[in-house]
Amino acid sequence: MIPRGMIFEGPPGTGKTLFAKAIATVFGANLTIVSASSLMNMWVGESERGIREVFEAARKQTPAVIVFDEIDSFASQRGNDAGGGGVKHSMVNTLLTEMDGFANNKGVFVVATTNFIEAIDSALLRPGRFNLKITIPAPSSEDRTAILNFYRRKFKLHKEVTDEIIQHAVESTEGLADYRKGLPFTGDHLANLMKGLNRILIRKRVEGVDNYTITHKDVTSTLNPAYMKKIELSEHEKITIAIHECGHAIMALYYPSVGKITEIEISQTIPGALGYVKRTKPENDKS
Repeated sequence: MIPRGMIFEGPPGTGKTLFAKAIATVFGANLTIVSASSLMNMWVGESERGIREVFEAARKQTPAVIVFDEIDSFASQRGNDAGGGGVKHSMVNTLLTEMDGFANNKGVFVVATTNFIEAIDSALLRPGRFNLKITIPAPSSEDRTAILNFYRRKFKLHKEVTDEIIQHAVESTEGLADYRKGLPFTGDHLANLMKGLNRILIRKRVEGVDNYTITHKDVTSTLNPAYMKKIELSEHEKITIAIHECGHAIMALYYPSVGKITEIEISQTIPGALGYVKRTKPENDKS
């Protein structure tokens, strides 16, 4: 039995909305993407009417896929609508009514995306509504390889960015996070990485350097955000940090199950860290 709706959940930038668009493409359906926050209206009844109009329009052009992007912006657990005048409560009720089939929704499929599924009203996650939940995680090493190769083809950088550099970039982004927001490294970050490498090549051409090939240093410098300011350290502090990181490395050598050491750094190349010991993912880690 095909469910009425499904919900994609996961960190920002993992492609939840893109997957929703792909569903419409595969089925040749008309696509309506609704920014959930845009439905909010200060006038009584307007937000609820907006939801009804979305479904009404979809029913007139079936097959249709409706995507409520960032649905948690209004569909939070009822009873927690602080200062909202009950608007969000009424919007959830209206959405439940539309999805429960009181109207003829044949040929209409509903998709929602959220970064915070814990906040979604539990009634929306029951069977017959968004009962099909799919988690879109941060990209694995295989995913990152595919994404980087996609952008290498898009920017036509086959000669300038070698397979070895792609592999280095994949390894360098293992476990990496956006330290500004505490979010995992996603496809958006990888796209920015390749755009940064492309800018380096453009600068080299402007400088008159032909046939330049991207290096490990280029990857490292591009991954490091420009906003990061290095802390000036004394020689004693540098030695202290080096000893500290060596301690991590020695422990890793005695416990090979934590992963093979690939790099030891004490030059603040990762935001928020004075140094680090980078390791491969442990063999028994299936995440």
